[in-house]
Amino acid sequence: MLSNDILQKIDDETDIVALVSEFVVLEKRGKNYMGLCPFHDEKTPSFSVSQEKNIAMCMGCKTGGRPINFYRQIKNISLVEAASELASRIGIDLKISQPKKVDKNAKLYELMEEAMRFFEINLFNSSSGAEVLKYLENRNLSVDTIKHFNLGYSSTDKDQLYQFLKDQGHSVSDMINLGLVKQSDDGSYYDLFNNRLMFPITNSFGKVVGFSGRTLNKNDNVKYVNSPETPIFKKGEIIYHLFEANIDIRRKKHVILYEGFFDVIAAYQAGFTNGVATMGTALTSNQAQLIKKSIDNVIIAFDGDNAGINATIAAIPVLTKANLLVEVLKLPNKLDPDDYIKQFGSDSYEKLLNESTFEPYQFQYEHYLEITDLTNANDISILQKNVSKMLSNAKPAILALYKNRLASDLNIDVSDINIKTSYKEPSNMSDYDGYIPPAEEPYYPSENIPFDNTNLLPKNEKKDKPLGSRYLNAEIRLIILMIRSKEWNDYLNDKLTIYEYSNKTINMIKIKIKSYYESSDSFDLESFYGVLNPVEAEYFNEHILKDEFWINQTILEESEIEQYVLLVKSTTTQRRIEYLIKEMEEKGFRGLDIANETEEYLKLKKELDLLREDLLSNG
Repeated sequence: MLSNDILQKIDDETDIVALVSEFVVLEKRGKNYMGLCPFHDEKTPSFSVSQEKNIAMCMGCKTGGRPINFYRQIKNISLVEAASELASRIGIDLKISQPKKVDKNAKLYELMEEAMRFFEINLFNSSSGAEVLKYLENRNLSVDTIKHFNLGYSSTDKDQLYQFLKDQGHSVSDMINLGLVKQSDDGSYYDLFNNRLMFPITNSFGKVVGFSGRTLNKNDNVKYVNSPETPIFKKGEIIYHLFEANIDIRRKKHVILYEGFFDVIAAYQAGFTNGVATMGTALTSNQAQLIKKSIDNVIIAFDGDNAGINATIAAIPVLTKANLLVEVLKLPNKLDPDDYIKQFGSDSYEKLLNESTFEPYQFQYEHYLEITDLTNANDISILQKNVSKMLSNAKPAILALYKNRLASDLNIDVSDINIKTSYKEPSNMSDYDGYIPPAEEPYYPSENIPFDNTNLLPKNEKKDKPLGSRYLNAEIRLIILMIRSKEWNDYLNDKLTIYEYSNKTINMIKIKIKSYYESSDSFDLESFYGVLNPVEAEYFNEHILKDEFWINQTILEESEIEQYVLLVKSTTTQRRIEYLIKEMEEKGFRGLDIANETEEYLKLKKELDLLREDLLSNG
């Protein structure tokens, strides 16, 4: 684990303006720099970079921080990875004892990168490539867009790529293993891709792993030729343009999932830069998990024809199983997104995204209804089967809604519709309120001492009314109150003077807030970041600034605040009791120490009982 001193040194020696400029266009305004926030969609710059304080912070979404934290967020990597990359830039040796991993595929990635550059050179520097550029121009693509996607051209020559890669010192076996070159019966070698527009495909780390070649011959029956499965390319584990769009996806807080490469490209040029595509096959669970690593919200924008709609219906359960929130864009007249943007323009497409996206049940139900002849018994039977399948895992409220809709549309009584669902109600506390405790550093309890919050509830309410996230987030909510005003800071420090927060990072943040108010009567978020170390800043961003109480500026009743205070006190007290019990068991209840510990145990037990009574009377 990296020490705070090392992390501080990396932050101090990294030029925040130079770092942020790699991702954001900055403009000098007074002593600071301003730019459009890379973490959320905005039209007026609110992302402020202070060279003096070495801090980058969005005044709108409050995301950012000192260099390591900014870099970690913008690249979507861990704290250690961010620190390592920035340390290497400024010549700091972290002296991490773990042996450096050697990428066994490094040579293959290098070969694929060279192949991509070769196809690009062919596109921009050959007579046949000029014709392909005209074709792309006719598709309304600009040179900037072509270069962003690294589009290229494979010529009509039989072995041009093979000869180029051989001259660069690459082995023919690697060329064959990567699906770039094949061997004919006479022993000669030839290129797999011939006279095609080339789309390079990157993995989640931005490495070129494969290609898709679109035919330029109208008489060719095979429209697309794709790289075969190779040691570095598995179609079911790749999402097209995901690495390149990652920053925009997180900034816009959703991803648009397309079927075709040209859909992604046309949308990108029209300003919708958060688009990705499947690899021409049915969406896989691995691909859904890749999306989940970047964002939780997905808009499916598949083609508007029957094949596209069927592909959408097949993709919905794959995405929802990965716990993604799904919406579906309904395209008119069986158009695909590329054609729609060409015909109607970006403004119309934006309006369509705002007004013609539906939740999955609504999209499916209305589609099934559209293709049903309600005067045809066979059609009605198919409609019922489709709706039954759609609702097979639906929550009771959704099931009831669509049973009523189906009954109304078929003009029958709802009792005549029998649909079974396998949905089960949440069975554990982490399912309530959409809360999942953070894996690395949960709020409660400590790593070593189990804590059952149901003991704090009346016996007849233990299962029916758990405190859920309200209990788990008590410390966070009190920290937010302390930030809001010096008065709350003083009050809560007085209330919790003899108690430590169970989370050590939160406790340090609490101490630094108290110290901050000793020299200031008001709280300035940007300057406060200057006193946080990288670990604290990361926690502050991920848990405090993303808490709904912070985002919504929720006003608490005094009774709610008192309950949070009691919860924190109760937690600390019970953790101490558990510790004493463990100590007494290990010592076998022998000696004077045990007598002292038993006395403390009895005192704390009495105190905990009183706290529980107060908690229940306040709750």
